[in-house]
Amino acid sequence: PVDSEHSAIFQLLNGKKNKEVKKIILPASGGPFLDTPLSDFEKIKISDALKHPVWSMGKKITIDSATLANKGLEVIEAHYLFNIPYEKIDVLIHRQCIVHGMVELVDGTIISHMGKPDMKIPISYALLYPKRDSYYQGISVKDLSKLTFEPVSIEKFPFLKLAYEVGMKKMSYPAVFNSADDRAVNYFLNGVITFKEIYDVVYETINSHKPFNVRSIDDILLAESVGKELVDKIVRRKK
Repeated sequence: PVDSEHSAIFQLLNGKKNKEVKKIILPASGGPFLDTPLSDFEKIKISDALKHPVWSMGKKITIDSATLANKGLEVIEAHYLFNIPYEKIDVLIHRQCIVHGMVELVDGTIISHMGKPDMKIPISYALLYPKRDSYYQGISVKDLSKLTFEPVSIEKFPFLKLAYEVGMKKMSYPAVFNSADDRAVNYFLNGVITFKEIYDVVYETINSHKPFNVRSIDDILLAESVGKELVDKIVRRKK
């Protein structure tokens, strides 16, 4: 896997049997609004949402990081990549972005993967696997002196809960969730809806979606189209 969290979990699970794994833990930076009161979410500007505290990314993924929609999609991805049930996938806020993944084993041991927040490292690992590139400078002991972990506030970041729900519903829900988020974020970036309305629109899309089985690429593309069309209708009605 190329994503830093899934690359970390892939490496941590190496040599482990599923029955040995109690749960996997995906860290989330929390984005730029981790300490912003929920009452101020209505006032969030596009320029504010594009200021990630650690990672330098494109506009879409930066907004998804701010809403935690990206972490929800990573939970769904981890479920399929590692054949791990949703109830054994946890998410924790980790502001420093040094720990990229953790695995708790049935004996109570927790093993972690740590490194600098630099996408060149997991990309290099994916390209050169099973070899490793020695070009990159590692973290220092100072980087490890103030690592913190916090639970996710579902009230502030409801996207995460919604992602678990659509993941467990399966069928066309995850694909519609992904495409609806893509469309809603685009509306936000174009000033059509507010930051808070991104979730509201996606939530309404999921609730109004009539699910169908996904057995092919064509089914996925159909779900993508359905999700975007539903968002368009909802936004037009709201505006």
